[in-house]
Amino acid sequence: MFRDGLAEEAGELKFGIGQEGVAYAASGPLVERVHGHVGMIGCSAPMYSSQAPVRDLYDAICANDRDCFATTLMPWLERHRHERDWLAMVGAEDQQRWQPSAEELCRLYAFSRVNDLVLLGFQPAPLPGVWCGPSLSLDQYREFLTHLGIRIVERSLFHPFYHEVVAVQPNEDPDAPVEVVHAIWPCSMIGGLLFSRAWSFVRACGRWFLRLQRARPCTGRTVAPTDRS
Repeated sequence: MFRDGLAEEAGELKFGIGQEGVAYAASGPLVERVHGHVGMIGCSAPMYSSQAPVRDLYDAICANDRDCFATTLMPWLERHRHERDWLAMVGAEDQQRWQPSAEELCRLYAFSRVNDLVLLGFQPAPLPGVWCGPSLSLDQYREFLTHLGIRIVERSLFHPFYHEVVAVQPNEDPDAPVEVVHAIWPCSMIGGLLFSRAWSFVRACGRWFLRLQRARPCTGRTVAPTDRS
């Protein structure tokens, strides 16, 4: 949890300033802002101050998962309209030429972590006693992305760039194309940059996926890996 000023004591706190003036901390479970930068205690990886609003949103979702859309997501969007402006700037970049800085990549990664968090509720129920994720409808998820300026991409034809395969229904016809049976949530993009693939149930012959593994018919830049293992 973020706190202004000094972190609450939790053992020996060791702060430092890394490259590009990024603060980091080496022990304890808390998070602290140091001279305008953010460091997570217990993790040697740095955090940039520009990630702080999105990390605050992540913490707020974890702390208040009931009616997440009205009580957490929309109020945050109202307070941080500059985040939408920044994402719009990223989306306007030519992705073949854009050379993002380490801070820009980390900032995008922060958004991807929030996205992973809000999508927990749409996934199969975990073991008893394990948090199922925030309460959020699919329409509310779409609206949240739209307010951020993130584009929803609906594609009925399967493509490995836009669809992440969750389960496969067998098709005995080896010549049949891969068919999207159902998408749990849609694909989303920031301009020409892939933000999140659609979690998809497909129908296909297993031979198609063997061919796909050898040579995927599409490549592209992504904000963060979608593997949640």
